[in-house]
Amino acid sequence: MENKTTVKRKVTTKRRKDETQVMYIGPNLTGGLLQRAMVFKGGLPPEVNALFDKEPLLKNLFVPTDKLAEAEKELKTAGTLLNEAYTAVTNGRKEVTSHV
Repeated sequence: MENKTTVKRKVTTKRRKDETQVMYIGPNLTGGLLQRAMVFKGGLPPEVNALFDKEPLLKNLFVPTDKLAEAEKELKTAGTLLNEAYTAVTNGRKEVTSHV
């Protein structure tokens, strides 16, 4: 009979800073460049960063994937920063008019 030894290795799930994932939770924009639920890992591409000059509120609509549930609640709650940013971007405004 053969004796087999099983070796278990501890798997590390710690992410490096550059591997943080963010999801775009805003409206679909710019001919498909940004679509709701797009996930970015390791930072945003230059073409997305370039949009921040035209639509500064877009920055608010990128959330870490581990905070997605909280962000979705905030997005649906009138008067919150995410809700105001989403509405402003949808309507083409460059800034939030009020925030509670």
